Amino acid sequence: MSRAPAAAPLAPNLRRLRRVLAETLVRSGLDANDDLLLLTAFLHDFRWRDRSATAAELAREWTDLLASPPPGHFLNLYLHFPYCGRKCLFCLYASRVPPRRAAIASYVEGMRAETAFFARAARGARLRTFAAGGGTPSLLSPVELERFYEPVFDAFALEDDAFVSVECNPASTDAEKLRVLRRLGFARASFGVQSLDARVLASVRREYQTETMVARAVSGARDAGFEDVNLDLLFGLLDDTTESFLASFRRAARLRPTTIQVCGLSLTDAYLRANRTTREDFARHYAGALPAALAGLRREAAEAGYLPDGLTPDKGVWAFVAAETPRALFRKWRRKEVHSASPSSVLGLGAASRSHAYGRSMSVRGDGAFDPDAPLYRRAPLTMKEEMALFLLYAFETSGYVPARAFRARFGATLDDALGFELRALEALGALSREARGARFLPSTPASRVFHGLVLLLDTARESPFSAGRIDDALLAGVRAELEAVHG
Repeated sequence: MSRAPAAAPLAPNLRRLRRVLAETLVRSGLDANDDLLLLTAFLHDFRWRDRSATAAELAREWTDLLASPPPGHFLNLYLHFPYCGRKCLFCLYASRVPPRRAAIASYVEGMRAETAFFARAARGARLRTFAAGGGTPSLLSPVELERFYEPVFDAFALEDDAFVSVECNPASTDAEKLRVLRRLGFARASFGVQSLDARVLASVRREYQTETMVARAVSGARDAGFEDVNLDLLFGLLDDTTESFLASFRRAARLRPTTIQVCGLSLTDAYLRANRTTREDFARHYAGALPAALAGLRREAAEAGYLPDGLTPDKGVWAFVAAETPRALFRKWRRKEVHSASPSSVLGLGAASRSHAYGRSMSVRGDGAFDPDAPLYRRAPLTMKEEMALFLLYAFETSGYVPARAFRARFGATLDDALGFELRALEALGALSREARGARFLPSTPASRVFHGLVLLLDTARESPFSAGRIDDALLAGVRAELEAVHG
């Protein structure tokens, strides 16, 4: 068969698939920079959004998995606090302002019961990572912080060199809270700063934050004994110029946090409405501003003594590490990669948290008071082929490359045997290059990475007994026909 030109127009079925992806993006509140989250949201929301489960059902699944885990398996825990003092205009996370202070106390007590329940199901398992996020956990009082997090440290054992991190807002953090968090067992404090420009902060409802607060939070974390302190900055805000963004980075670096993490803005409808713009217009703004910002970050980081972890424009998150950081911390960071060469699972606790039981299921917890027999969860069963696809997607997301030897060691199959059709299709679409020792992803844009990544999941979605017709025969046949025509 002759090879069809790669530039052939999309068939109607592929256009339909792109619309489905766009709808999933809007429904999830995510942007194309959140590739892995977008693809898992597609799997979960588009295929199995009508399947529910109880905590009791999920606990049995966790007990079975952890009683006989695959070789090299490790467990990660995420605990969600859903409340903030104020909702930032750009925020896409599951957070809200509490209707009353009593709601926080009620949530804390409910989470004590939920933590104890799942700890019994995971008895004997040790945590590779524990991340405490939100929302704004530092909104809790010192006493509430003890009650909220102490059950985790009491009930779960930690691996040596475990990555244990808590998110804080500098405006609601003080020395006493930081001492409590460190005494409990947290080793990393991450402060969501976003910007150090007062005008930019006011444009996103963060005018309460000052540079003095941020400096006090960093020094307070150091004084409390945190070995690892991170500051988050946000790139892409419409009121932030390249000069003001780089000035924020420069001022953050003077505080000498261990890391500065720069995140590309992921759009929310609220942000678009407030700025009277569209996704298309914002995409043009973002793409136009990014090259100068990355060049400036490279220069500023070198002058400030920070080492960049890759500054390519296709990434949505850029990390900068202080040159004086001990090598032991580098080793600890490497252990937190939840889709790395060893199989791993994530147990999520709290409202809107996501769990991934390796080779079993993905689930999302809904709102509502914890009740082990209430259908609070949406559960999507996973096939091993989906695990293979997620492994590849994570490798492509982080390094752009997947070694054939690592894949075979993980799954006991070669890349060609497991995903031959999908990889040939991606290669023909110009999204992948095959090499003797593995495969390299070649996306032209983040949006194309999402689309091409979905190719890895199409057959899985159809062959799973739980797909319930969400991806129908006509769509799948059309996609396969189009891809087969391209790669000949």
